[in-house]
Amino acid sequence: MPELPLRLLNSAQCDLERIALLHRNYCGVESARNITNALLDRIEHLTRFPHMGFALPDNELQSRGYRGLVCDRRFLCVYRVIDGTLFVYRVIDTRSDYRCLFRALPLHDDSNEGDVA
Repeated sequence: MPELPLRLLNSAQCDLERIALLHRNYCGVESARNITNALLDRIEHLTRFPHMGFALPDNELQSRGYRGLVCDRRFLCVYRVIDGTLFVYRVIDTRSDYRCLFRALPLHDDSNEGDVA
């Protein structure tokens, strides 16, 4: 299967920056670099295997094609494929109350939302 184009939306980019900042503050620069690279590697892997994640547990989000992929044992990458493009919406620490963030996911085709990549 060919690689899908990747659009890392602003919300996901902000999540990655927060994760890196926390790791830098608590564990150092090398840890921040390692966790960021690990998360980005898993996201990049999705461009080749977009269905490797699981359907999110909410019926409405499932019907809209949202999927999740556990990254680095404790982060959840929330994404979906729209018109052959992989959109990454969030990268969430699963130790948080992340299910409340599901309610904030857009239910329409928001492929024009600001993105980074």
